[in-house]
Amino acid sequence: MQDLSLDEVNRHYLDRVISLSDSQPVEAGEDIYSANGIKLLSKGARISREAQERLIMHKLKRPLEVCIKVSDSINPDWLAQAADRVIEETPELRPLFGLTDLTRWIDEIPLNGAMHGMISVSAGQEACGLQHNLRVALVALAIGYKLELPDSDMQILAIAGLLHDMGELYLDPNFIDRKKPISLEAWRHVSAHPVIGYKLAASVCGLHPAAAQAILDHHERGDGSGYPKGVKSSEQSRLGSILSAAELVASIADVSNHSLARADIALRMGMNEFPQDVISVINQAAAERTGPPPETGHTDEDMHALFLRIARVLDVIEDFGPRVSGLNEEKRLFERVVERFHCIQRAFSSSGLDQCHDSACLGALIGDASEWLRFEADLVVHEIRWRMRDLVRDLALRASLLPSPSASEFFQPLVEALQEKNDLALPER
Repeated sequence: MQDLSLDEVNRHYLDRVISLSDSQPVEAGEDIYSANGIKLLSKGARISREAQERLIMHKLKRPLEVCIKVSDSINPDWLAQAADRVIEETPELRPLFGLTDLTRWIDEIPLNGAMHGMISVSAGQEACGLQHNLRVALVALAIGYKLELPDSDMQILAIAGLLHDMGELYLDPNFIDRKKPISLEAWRHVSAHPVIGYKLAASVCGLHPAAAQAILDHHERGDGSGYPKGVKSSEQSRLGSILSAAELVASIADVSNHSLARADIALRMGMNEFPQDVISVINQAAAERTGPPPETGHTDEDMHALFLRIARVLDVIEDFGPRVSGLNEEKRLFERVVERFHCIQRAFSSSGLDQCHDSACLGALIGDASEWLRFEADLVVHEIRWRMRDLVRDLALRASLLPSPSASEFFQPLVEALQEKNDLALPER
């Protein structure tokens, strides 16, 4: 999926364009030719279902994305107004947004035809939709403003935030349905969307190289645990690290209330994943919380089960050590998994929850705590479960890519120890 060919029409992107054309005019902005000179559509012709197969069958002289024209009301002023609505509809992020006019950088985005088409198509999507993209852009701008970034960097954050997920428009919609657990096969494709977005940003949308790089980096982590490349902070762009943190905060806000409190826990548990000044901005905003916390649905039994699960994984890791001796590729992957798991274990220990070996002890520790302390303990459990699921995906995917055909089977006991069926229902982010 990472081998995106710009002279071939992506079926999933075209399907979304056709769906858009059912509700508003989408036409050829110029004559569209095949690579060998056959005229496929004339300028002004509607991009319709009748034209779909004709476009799919041919390689094109110019990318489809620069050849189409969408007749809608989307322009920078419309986007700025939409961003204002996102701010109003996300009150839990107001301590982060503050009173700053963040939308002015969105209002100044210079839209070209390809960018306009991408935004118009994303506006009709649920999984990779415009509201999420605007929220990411706004959070990135809020962080950038607090860090006193120059205006040129703020403009790049606005553009990169708005288009960061455009690679998902090229994926099978079944792979990015946030209402369903993502399978390993789907994850192979989903984890490629930053690479696809980078190629589109650089070669189709004509974005500034720093914006394209930020899009590539928007799921990376400073400790190397992110994707698609697993690079560490020394290889990650500054604006990419800000966009990555913004993606985390916005994705939590997409699916839950008290998103700043949840993001605060996530960032504190992964202190090496993001720059410290970025973490501080979120921490300070989260400290301004008001009102009682919501119910999380976790119980003392959930916390105790997590304690037992971590102990079980440690036993499997100890048994696995001798098995990878002399297996270079497998050993490197095993060491990566162990390093990430020990980070999870340390986060669990720092919460104090690892001191309770049974439900009665845990109830005594948490039972008399304040509502917010209880809420934070529940968030720790949720975050650790999310990180365990993420680690399972990373291990399973990387094992499947190793040269040995039996690598996946070799690591299966470790996958089973890390995996919990209920974790599959956790929201994506």
